[in-house]
Amino acid sequence: MSKNNGKKKSKGGLVLTGLVAIGLLGFGLNEFGLIGDGGSLFGTNNNNSTQQTTNPSSNAINDPNAVETVHITINENTIFWNDEVVDEETLNDNIINTDPEVQYTVTDQSAIKASYDAVIEALNNSERTYIETHLQ
Repeated sequence: MSKNNGKKKSKGGLVLTGLVAIGLLGFGLNEFGLIGDGGSLFGTNNNNSTQQTTNPSSNAINDPNAVETVHITINENTIFWNDEVVDEETLNDNIINTDPEVQYTVTDQSAIKASYDAVIEALNNSERTYIETHLQ
């Protein structure tokens, strides 16, 4: 026979322990983003602060209104198309085959007049928009 020692077993303690365990499990799942938005007990986040990171090189990809820019640099008699050496024929082909909405920057780095004039003439003949910069 077992001794009871006058103690009653209570189901209330077991129910309370179960409720606490369920509450902790739900809170943990919520905080780790497995349910809700990970910000609060009921799936709403009262923190309204926002942080945006911008990568300058990705702006053209994200902004459908961004205009592409081609950089043409003339150093003495060498012509660079976005840092790649090109001759006058390739320059003309590149301009013709590039979207007319593209803008150009033309940088004079001690350019020889004939080379500089050839670039400007190619852009004007194709009716392209450009900005000139002269570096000494």
